[in-house]
Amino acid sequence: MSIPAHLDPQVKEHAARVLAGMREFAASMIYAAVLTDDGFEVADYSDGRTDASRMASMSSSVQALSDAVARELRIGTAEYVIIASDQGHVLQRRVPGQPLVLAALFDTYETLGKAIAVSKMGAQRMAHSPASEPGPAPAPTAVPEPAPADPAPIVAAVPPRDETTPRSIYAPPVSASGW
Repeated sequence: MSIPAHLDPQVKEHAARVLAGMREFAASMIYAAVLTDDGFEVADYSDGRTDASRMASMSSSVQALSDAVARELRIGTAEYVIIASDQGHVLQRRVPGQPLVLAALFDTYETLGKAIAVSKMGAQRMAHSPASEPGPAPAPTAVPEPAPADPAPIVAAVPPRDETTPRSIYAPPVSASGW
């Protein structure tokens, strides 16, 4: 019998590391949590003023509602949900391939673009969790061409990075902690 994600110590530890990395990259992140689809908290990053289990329950409901709206409108899968207010914005998204949701609260000083990027990176990192109950397998895709045995032609084809060029928000520099 497998252990539910919210009780699995490996998943909880991985989630805590992911949330700490998100906070390191976005100091404006006030609160964040990884939760199960059914509303159980796996891990959270908080200033102590937020009831994590209550937030997990509400976030699970919001995620389920957004999924239902996307299904009803036949617009595909809901990628993320944004709740904007005058004192900040909540962004939450599903963790790919896992029965998990990542929810984060950012203050008003953060751009929405950065909040979206940080939450996306967190969800992608969380997708590599040692989850005991993996979600449905992703849809099969075309089989990629095998990599050449000698990587020299590929390396030669990639121009060196010009450090004067601004980095894309979707490809931030990696910090000392691996974020």
